[in-house]
Amino acid sequence: MKRILLLSLLATSGFSQTAEWIYYNKAGDTNSAYRIKPDGTENELIMDNAGISDISEDGLKILFLDNNGIISLIDSESMDTLTLDNGGVNARFTYDENVIIYYKYMTGDPSGDQLYKYSFIDSSLILIEAGGEAEGQPGESGGNQIKHITMSPDKQKVAFLRYHPSGDNIEVMVADIQSGEASILGTFPSLGNNCTNDIIAGGGYQTYWAEDDYIYFTICETSTEHQLLKIHS
Repeated sequence: MKRILLLSLLATSGFSQTAEWIYYNKAGDTNSAYRIKPDGTENELIMDNAGISDISEDGLKILFLDNNGIISLIDSESMDTLTLDNGGVNARFTYDENVIIYYKYMTGDPSGDQLYKYSFIDSSLILIEAGGEAEGQPGESGGNQIKHITMSPDKQKVAFLRYHPSGDNIEVMVADIQSGEASILGTFPSLGNNCTNDIIAGGGYQTYWAEDDYIYFTICETSTEHQLLKIHS
C-alpha cells in the first residue's frame, strides 16, 4: 500500500504525497489544485478553481471542493469524476472510501449547521448531526455553528467543534458515522470569532484526532489569541 504524507501549512497551501506524485493546493486568484513529480520534472494542473479536501489511504481517490461548494471525487489513475452539488464544506473520507462526511453552513437557519454523510454508490444522504438552535439565546437568528471536522484513525467516528456566535462556550463533539449518534465530549469557554490576533488560517479553528486517541483543537479560549488544547476521545 502506498504511504501518504499529509502536511498542513497554516498560511497558503496544503500538500499530500504518493509514490508518484505530490498533490498540493496553490493559493492565489484561482485557488487551484496541482500535482508535481518528486523530482520536479512534471508540474500540472489537475483541477481549476478547486482545492484538495482529502486523499484516500491508498492515494487513489481524491476529494476536491470548488469555489461553488461542489464536492468532486476523482480517481487519480483513470481521472473518472463523480460530483456532489450540495454546498458542502470540509469533506472527508470515512471507513468506506465511497462514503464521505461533510458539513453545510446554514446561515440564518434556526436548525444550525448540519453534518452529513453521503454515499457515491447509491447517492444516499443522511443527516448525522444538526447544529441545533442554541438554548438561552432568545431573539438570535440562526443556530449553532460547526467548525472543522476531523476523522478518528479508524475513520469510524468524527470530531468537530460546535458553538453559537452569541454564546460564551464551545463544545467538542464526537459522532459515530454508522449509528449517527453524536455526543458532547467537553465544553470550554470561548470568545468565538472575536480573537483579535487570529494567526491561524481558516478562521482559527483546527482539529486533529491523533493515534494516541487524543483530539487536539484550537479555540479562542480566554484571551485574544488562540490556544491549542487536547481532550481524550
